[in-house]
Amino acid sequence: MSSRTVLLILAAAMAAILILSDRPWGLTSSPRIDEIAVLPDDPRLAQLRRDIQWGDSLYPYMTARAQAEATRSPPKLKFGWTYREWNILGMPFAAHAESGFAAFLEMRGGTRLALLDEEGRALIEEVTGRDPAAGYAFGWYRHLWGWLIVLGLALWQIRSSLEIRRAKALTEESEQGE
Repeated sequence: MSSRTVLLILAAAMAAILILSDRPWGLTSSPRIDEIAVLPDDPRLAQLRRDIQWGDSLYPYMTARAQAEATRSPPKLKFGWTYREWNILGMPFAAHAESGFAAFLEMRGGTRLALLDEEGRALIEEVTGRDPAAGYAFGWYRHLWGWLIVLGLALWQIRSSLEIRRAKALTEESEQGE
């Protein structure tokens, strides 16, 4: 594979990322929520819903899918894991746990949430009949694919310098043969 082919693949990948990614283009460290379950519309969760709707915890970032769902009235109450993601140019480079489990609503202005203590998790377990966090493991590795572009650039640099050396060696051979 020539260095030009690698560069062409990288350019196509960057164009696709810039067009399709719903992440910000600048260097950011954004709090996010990994959705684990949609909670039932149960009266026992009404107080939790009110606390979230009128509380002051807001993540302004929302995915395109969440923005489309936010027009729904009323929004669905969900359960998830909070994490922080570092990204640049629409690509994630790292993620780590933020504050733990939370109940949240995706609304027009962003994602409103309430962090859950043992009492809140017990209430959700009572309502759903199971612990929605059972067996959950945060997939931090899904937030590293931005490094593939960096590796592609390194591959391009290596291929390019090898091609330059070969061309230089051929030029020297042809000059010596004259």
